[in-house]
Amino acid sequence: MFRKTLTIATLLLLAAAALGALSPVPPPSGPAGGAEPPGSDVFTTPREALLREKPSASARILSRLPQGTRLTLSEAGEQFLRVEAAGLPPGWVSRGVVIVFRPDASATKDLAAVGRTFAANEGNRKLAAALLERAAARLREAKTPDPETEILAGETAEAAAAAGGPFPGGLAILEKTDSAGSRASYSGAAFERALALIGKDMSRQGLSLRERALAGLLRSRYPAVSTSYPALADETPAWLALAETAENTDVLRLAAERGGVASLALGRSLLALG
Repeated sequence: MFRKTLTIATLLLLAAAALGALSPVPPPSGPAGGAEPPGSDVFTTPREALLREKPSASARILSRLPQGTRLTLSEAGEQFLRVEAAGLPPGWVSRGVVIVFRPDASATKDLAAVGRTFAANEGNRKLAAALLERAAARLREAKTPDPETEILAGETAEAAAAAGGPFPGGLAILEKTDSAGSRASYSGAAFERALALIGKDMSRQGLSLRERALAGLLRSRYPAVSTSYPALADETPAWLALAETAENTDVLRLAAERGGVASLALGRSLLALG
């Protein structure tokens, strides 16, 4: 029977067309046309999806879910899926507003591929961040962690935070409100995991990944230039040290720029202290 669930291949083809990508895309995981098994990961794709009490478009709305909300499949219906998630009541979502990934290794590769493709699309960045975060988590659960997936997950979550909420759960995005207003920033958790995985890898790829992870971690620690002297005294040498050793052009440019700005701010702070 025909199902309206957005398939992985369909999403990749649409994204490739929108972004002008030329590379081939992988097919959807699992047996063609087979019912999704319970335990599959379900992600909402529009800006807002509705969780309903019953499998009907007129059923009571239990919750409004932001793009990228991860749910767990408990029952697959023809037009609706019964799903569960921590902090939400069990309910039903329309197949037309979700993408489903089976709980197997092939689907984990698809998670990473779709997330990587959508990461370049601002309108789907929260979905991309959620997909990449889950792909990285699945790889860790399978005892095959991948630092590059971790870094891309962190970079995408960071970009999603900069674009503003609402945010799906599980992205480690921190929201703060003070006299200056509301702002969101990424915690840096994926960058820390990547650095631990890279360890002492001195290969060219390992060094490049380490630089990206270090840059991401510093951006997470210092989302904006520090204002106090103690914070500037920590931030300035951190950026300058990265600028001295970085070979990745983007990382070098960022570190030099942030280090220069922090140095000026530190100098002003020292003058003010007399």
